[in-house]
Amino acid sequence: MQPEAFDALLYYIYMDSLPAAIRDVDGDRKRELVMDLLAAADRYDIQRLKLICETALSKTLEANTVVTTLTLAEKHHCQRLRQACVQFIASSVDQIK
Repeated sequence: MQPEAFDALLYYIYMDSLPAAIRDVDGDRKRELVMDLLAAADRYDIQRLKLICETALSKTLEANTVVTTLTLAEKHHCQRLRQACVQFIASSVDQIK
């Protein structure tokens, strides 16, 4: 786990919200932090944080990240994130046809 993700985990545990350091970061860096945070939330069984991370990742799906995100969803038993990935892939296939 990256130190920033660990800091965010502790912040969430004590404050019940994500720190500004996560909210204010954009792009790939934010995605990496949220993925680490999701793994930590699953590991420590923090379901609400896990849901927050799933939702954030679902909103940022792209063609070059969907496979990695789907793998993460499978590994950490994230049904909503998995469904979002499958829907994204299906809609991409429909656009190609």
